[in-house]
Amino acid sequence: MAPQHAVLAVLAVSSAVTAAGCSHNCTLMGCMSGASYGQHVELSNGPETLTVTACRNGACRYATVMPGAGGCEGCRTHCDVPDAHWNELACSIEEQFDGRWMFYVTRYGPTDQLVHGDVYLVRVESASEVLIDVEQAVVYRWSYPNGEDCGGACLFARIEGS
Repeated sequence: MAPQHAVLAVLAVSSAVTAAGCSHNCTLMGCMSGASYGQHVELSNGPETLTVTACRNGACRYATVMPGAGGCEGCRTHCDVPDAHWNELACSIEEQFDGRWMFYVTRYGPTDQLVHGDVYLVRVESASEVLIDVEQAVVYRWSYPNGEDCGGACLFARIEGS
């Protein structure tokens, strides 16, 4: 079969499958709704325990993290979040190759309780200084990790600012 005929045959089969209403297989990926923030931070006093505050509309969750606690250069260290809030807050910090540190935080919430205009506060403090202090109202976007027709959608926003 000539190459152009093979392409036409594939297109014909593809069109017939689509016309017949056949759908694709859905994956089982899930997602959690909420908002996230990422920012480089300078640790002027070197690695020390940081206190993390992440709030949505005044409801705050707290964590601590010790940068570099894993003992390896470039490793990501995850925050210590109290058991009562493990599903509402996740954060980590990792050393970058240029000597700076990248901090990430995500504040989760039930999809049916999230509304455009929710105000998030992210604060990261060392014993001597405030490294990050951002407050912002957000607009959520739908995320469909399985495809729009497969379910498992969530709302997500990115907190901007420095």
